[in-house]
Amino acid sequence: MNSVGGTGYYEHEVFVIEKIDQELVQIGIPKNSSMDHFELTTENLGKVYTDGIRRILEHTEVTN
Repeated sequence: MNSVGGTGYYEHEVFVIEKIDQELVQIGIPKNSSMDHFELTTENLGKVYTDGIRRILEHTEVTN
């Protein structure tokens, strides 16, 4: 996901996964997700990351 040894542009994996998820949903790949146990992510992750995880879990339908 990131260039080895690079110090330039860096995008956290959560945001990369979110972009991939959006593309897969847009092209119609079926997706099942659950918010069960989501609250466990809030114990050790910052809000910016838990928000990204929430968006991934909740994004199950194509949007225009």
